[in-house]
Amino acid sequence: GAALVTRSEGLEGILAMSFMTDPRHWRAATVLGGGTLHPHEPEKHYFLSNPGILFDDAKTYVPGLVDETLAKAGWTREDVDIIVGHQVSLAMTRKLTELFDEELDFAVNTYPELGNNASASIPIALHTAIRQGRLERGTKVLLVACAAGFAAGIIAIEWG
Repeated sequence: GAALVTRSEGLEGILAMSFMTDPRHWRAATVLGGGTLHPHEPEKHYFLSNPGILFDDAKTYVPGLVDETLAKAGWTREDVDIIVGHQVSLAMTRKLTELFDEELDFAVNTYPELGNNASASIPIALHTAIRQGRLERGTKVLLVACAAGFAAGIIAIEWG
């Protein structure tokens, strides 16, 4: 999946973004083989994951990053109309919606049908929101992504 971001003539579009990384837990989700660490060891060419560590990192970093992004956009949590996040698990999506005192359906949720689609999950979720009629001009959208390492990015968009 992919999403194309184009120039806006109005006030809509990307209003703010915040990113962070903490490399201490890079081993929590990785493929050790194929690179310089273990280039010729086929038994190391499989994805390894410790989702508990990543979930804890998300609970530690994402709330502050959300607030930082909202402040940059001039929004409060109450201003956000919809969350489009990386579809890593239902538990993670639920935790994210709880930040906003909202139910699970406050976020676009494709995980039950499609599972974790890695970097394609946000474009797929955006497409799903469009198909569901949840995105119209002026909708305040928060894109939320987390990744191994730990890394996170939040983008505030006014849909145009």
